[in-house]
Amino acid sequence: MEDARPGIYHRSVQSGKWYAVSIISQRLISLASFFVLARLLLPEDYGVMSVVFLITSVFNQLTSPTFGDALVQKKEEIDHYLDIYWTFELVRNAALAIAIYLFGRFLAGFFHAPEAFTSIIALCGLVLFIPALSNPRQVYFFRE
Repeated sequence: MEDARPGIYHRSVQSGKWYAVSIISQRLISLASFFVLARLLLPEDYGVMSVVFLITSVFNQLTSPTFGDALVQKKEEIDHYLDIYWTFELVRNAALAIAIYLFGRFLAGFFHAPEAFTSIIALCGLVLFIPALSNPRQVYFFRE
C-alpha cells in the first residue's frame, strides 16, 4: 500500500514556490512603500526615518541570538521554552530601547540630524520593543 503523504521532493518544490512568493511580495511591498514615503516625506524627514531604521536594524542584528530560529527547527515539543524565549526577547529589546534612548543625542549628532529630530531618534528603540510584546506562540506558525 502506498503512503498518501506527498514525498520530500513534492514538499520541497511547494516550499520553494511559497518562499519565492514570499520574497517577491516583500520586495514589492518594500518598493511600494519606498515610493509612497518618497512622495509624502520631505528629504530630511526621509533621511531621519532611514536613520531610525538603520539604528534599530543594526542594534537588533548585533544582539539577536536567534533563539526563535532554533525553536522553529527543534523537532521536540517547545512549549516549556516559549515563556523563557518571550521573557528574554522582552528584556533584550527593553535594554536596547533604553540604550538607544540614552545614546540618542550622540546618534543624532553622529548622523548630523537636525536638533528637531533628536527626540525621534532617541525614541526609535520603541520600534524594537513594541513587537517584542507579541505572542511567542507564533513560532508554531513558522514551524508549519
